[in-house]
Amino acid sequence: MTDSMAHNSRVDPTRDWYLVHTHMGREHVAALNLNRQGFVTFLPTQLKSIRHGRKLKTVQAAYFPAYLFTAFDQSSDRWSPINNTFGVRRLVSFSDRPARVPAAIISDLIDRSDDAGLVNALPTLAMGDQVRINAGPFTGHLALIEQLPSQSRARVLIELMKQPIPVEIDRQYLELSRKV
Repeated sequence: MTDSMAHNSRVDPTRDWYLVHTHMGREHVAALNLNRQGFVTFLPTQLKSIRHGRKLKTVQAAYFPAYLFTAFDQSSDRWSPINNTFGVRRLVSFSDRPARVPAAIISDLIDRSDDAGLVNALPTLAMGDQVRINAGPFTGHLALIEQLPSQSRARVLIELMKQPIPVEIDRQYLELSRKV
């Protein structure tokens, strides 16, 4: 199989998944090269805001930076070429044997991912929670959840110039900081 993204139908309980450590920022290159060798790979991604100077850009980045997953049968597939694949640092192993990732973890990640591998990781939030904004003009600011008007939006209070300012924001751009 040469798919860069394993879909729900390809999560086979008899198939074992393994963790591949890649060079930082080269996860897509490693996945492409593993696919060319016939390995099935799964690279979960997330939207991430990057600030360069005054510009803010949203990009699709690895959900687990410098890691991806691959499926193979340890007893019958030749897996040793993985370590020599361009973009790959090494197959995560213990005692010279690849460490298997529990199928439930892979299945859960794939169930929460779209066809492009983008993981829907909306945080579970409650009124009064302190959150950090990770995208948009308020990136890096701490805020307090005031209301949850819908499943995809949250009304937060951001302190600007010593005044709490209400802002409605997409929940995907919030990460739970701690309970207040």
